[in-house]
Amino acid sequence: MSSTPSLPFSIIATPRDHRIRVLKFHIIVHILVFSTVVLLLMQLISHTTTLVGVGDSGLPPLWMEMFVRQLVDGTEMFIWVAVYLLVLLDGLHALLCIGWYADQLTPFRRRRNVGRRRMATKTWFDSIRQSLEEWRQQCLKPFETRDGEENSRRPIHDMEWRSAASQNAPQDRKSSHWMVNSDITPSPLSSPSPHTYHPFLHPTFTSVTRHILLALWDTIMLLTLTSHIYIYAANIRPGLAFCSKHDYPLWHSKVDLFTLPQRCARVNWNIHSAGGCSATGAVALALWHFCALVGRLWDVVDEKLQKLRDRTQRRVESELHVRRKGIDEVEVEVDKKKFGDLDREGRCTKASIHCEPGGNGNWTRAEKKVGEGKKEWYE
Repeated sequence: MSSTPSLPFSIIATPRDHRIRVLKFHIIVHILVFSTVVLLLMQLISHTTTLVGVGDSGLPPLWMEMFVRQLVDGTEMFIWVAVYLLVLLDGLHALLCIGWYADQLTPFRRRRNVGRRRMATKTWFDSIRQSLEEWRQQCLKPFETRDGEENSRRPIHDMEWRSAASQNAPQDRKSSHWMVNSDITPSPLSSPSPHTYHPFLHPTFTSVTRHILLALWDTIMLLTLTSHIYIYAANIRPGLAFCSKHDYPLWHSKVDLFTLPQRCARVNWNIHSAGGCSATGAVALALWHFCALVGRLWDVVDEKLQKLRDRTQRRVESELHVRRKGIDEVEVEVDKKKFGDLDREGRCTKASIHCEPGGNGNWTRAEKKVGEGKKEWYE
């Protein structure tokens, strides 16, 4: 006789099949976001270095001051600072989101890893405590007496305290956070909500609140990156226009085989080529944030549809249950009306009923009918 094995975990703690695709999509998008953030930071540093290196171009100081002021004014400086700050925060945001979505995808692996990390941390602290104790004993060695009687009680006291602590310590920890063996199955009743340091993914927030906050972050990043791209594209033509001005003294004179307009064109080329790389990285990062925003909208719609499907399924099941219950009640009433004069063993319960055994072992009933003063019997 074969028995069906029970599930090793609760179905509630496992993500639904339609959620797995959404979680994997978010993980892939945030991995791309983090990779693009690393590249974009290097490109932004290169772009800033070319702006700072304008002073080594050998151009007139007044021209360099006006050129840099034209490229980086008050509004553009604010956008530059915002881009640096938000891109750094975006990298941290992507890492925390990757961990959070991965924990949602594999909740039992998360609990196992948490238990391993806590045990590793506890072991590390124990080793540090033991090293400090050994160091303290080595430092106290020169102060011991020659006969060795001093400090004799201290190690014994330590040994007694450690033995008492080991006896009082719980031997069996039921919590999944203290798991050492990876084969131990965690408790199915534990909450599948992963812990995270991301402020937008706090466990107390509802799913809709988390989606709104994350979508707001994606929108802020899209606006900031779009502003950075616009500033880069808007500064190309004014920067090249500075090279055509001839009101500076000795503008067409050669300095180390290069004229000042040639040096100006070279400075513009260095700045705008580095800016083109950073703008390309900003476009890629904006694209990933747009994909993340679409994924969040997809997730919200998917959750709403799933709730609607569950509600419809529960309503249909309740209607079928009520209909089945009504059919059973009708059948019971019909049986009572039809065979109400027979008990479960087929014996007569009314004096006006005549029962006869059938030829096949079943019981047949003869009902009494009265009409015009005559009694007629029929089966």
